[in-house]
Amino acid sequence: MVKQKIKLPKVSLKNNGKVGFSIYLPMDGQKYQDRFRDRRISQPMSAMLFADGVGTNDIFGFKSFEFISNPLGLRLGLSDMTITDHTIEIMKGVVWDYEKYPQALISGDTGSGKSFFLFSLLNGLIKSGAIVDVADPKETDLSVLGKTASLKYRVTYGRDRILKSFYRFYLEMIKRGREYHDLLNDNLEENVGNYRKYGLKPHFFVFDEFGAFVSGLKYNESEAIQQILGQITMLGRQLGYFVAIAMQKPTADTIGSASRDQFQFRVALGKMKSSGLSMMFPDDVDEVQFKELSKNLKGWGYLAMTPGQARSFFAPVIPKDFVPFKYFDELGQQYPAIPVEPMGEIKEFLDSKSAKYVELNF
Repeated sequence: MVKQKIKLPKVSLKNNGKVGFSIYLPMDGQKYQDRFRDRRISQPMSAMLFADGVGTNDIFGFKSFEFISNPLGLRLGLSDMTITDHTIEIMKGVVWDYEKYPQALISGDTGSGKSFFLFSLLNGLIKSGAIVDVADPKETDLSVLGKTASLKYRVTYGRDRILKSFYRFYLEMIKRGREYHDLLNDNLEENVGNYRKYGLKPHFFVFDEFGAFVSGLKYNESEAIQQILGQITMLGRQLGYFVAIAMQKPTADTIGSASRDQFQFRVALGKMKSSGLSMMFPDDVDEVQFKELSKNLKGWGYLAMTPGQARSFFAPVIPKDFVPFKYFDELGQQYPAIPVEPMGEIKEFLDSKSAKYVELNF
């Protein structure tokens, strides 16, 4: 009997502290290399090691797989979030750069902690210096913020008011596009930059319960909203116009495929059915082991910054004594709301420039 010598690949493990570790698989041209290159290998490793895969990296001679064994240990408090002029730290080591990963899609059923996550997001956006508009179709948690100093006159509720507010946001983007074009023509010898190079502020529209709102519109209104959303998601990045769309259950009927592909920051809060996960993370359904992270805590889920892999996530903790109106009113002392520009003046400017835009009559 001839004994066969089997040569196994050399695998390395690096401890990354109390919350996770990395596994390094060799890229040395041997027979295991093709299997190691496939990131789907992280799913059986996650099950075997009781950890969540959070991404891969290509290093000279190796492919590393990153794992988190205690995602709760990375949770931040509302006051612990590190914020710059275009980045928001939403968990330790997880930073959303909204210029690099523009347009946010957020899902979560009632009781998942979606509203608290939106408070954290608004906190980050306002502190980053962005102009923020908010739509609250159900007139619940966000509607009272329109009277605070940081969001004064920029929170709308009610069908007609929301339609007008979202349409004005779109027209403001078209106006900035014309202004941006003029700035480029006036600076032909300079390198082309985005909106920030010319001293322009980022502008966000945070739209809660988008699915419920769209389902209550007339057909022509729904079509117009989808057309407007498509233009914002495709053109807004360079101009500094962004949306954060939140809903309970994402479906193909509420956001068209053309727009949906433009959302590069995605957060799914709470337990979600496979159909919902397929809409939120279409590339990760067969590769990531989505599991319930907590039975008692709110604000847990999964996030992805495309084309990165979906990973486990805990939203920033909101203090028990948190009063939204008081907090955002005090925030406005340092970050006051920018006055709303009348729609008539915006249209007058666009018409003077012969600009093309979607017509929406109310």
